[in-house]
Amino acid sequence: PQEPDAGLLRAWGLEGKFVCSYIGTLGMAHGLEVVIEAAKILRQKGRSDVRFCLVGEGAARQALEKETIRSNLNDAILFTGQQPKEKIPAILASSHACLIHLKNCPLFETVVPSKIFETMAMGRPMIMGVRGPARQIVMEAGAGVDMQPGSAESLVQAVESLADDPQRAGRMGQAARERVIQDFDR
Repeated sequence: PQEPDAGLLRAWGLEGKFVCSYIGTLGMAHGLEVVIEAAKILRQKGRSDVRFCLVGEGAARQALEKETIRSNLNDAILFTGQQPKEKIPAILASSHACLIHLKNCPLFETVVPSKIFETMAMGRPMIMGVRGPARQIVMEAGAGVDMQPGSAESLVQAVESLADDPQRAGRMGQAARERVIQDFDR
């Protein structure tokens, strides 16, 4: 774990925001349209304190960016593009929570995204939009909050629960760190 990177937060316009990051492939299987819909709901609720940060490249990026612009959500969703591996720890450290999400599909209930272990090691709570053993690992550790894959309302509820209770989010991050050290050391 490390402190948030003030320079990165300043450069990306994230200072003073609750940052929920998705770090990885922006692909068809990831169902990240849910982020756009959640940002719309948060805007309707008058929440300007939450910023989604989508870090990576993939087949869905262009369509996601176009919809973000069309919906006038540039101030709510940041696309960073692919970042060098050595920058990922600073991005994780600068995130208040990390979104782990795959489309609601039985096939995806069998996968365990490796990013959960990186996120846990950095002591960051997760918003789990994946079913199966991945969800079980995170929930049993007390390392995050559950969301229904593909549900914008569920994502909003999860984000707000962490943004509105930083102490709870901190406890989840600490639990994540402890669990990965205890059970998932390489």
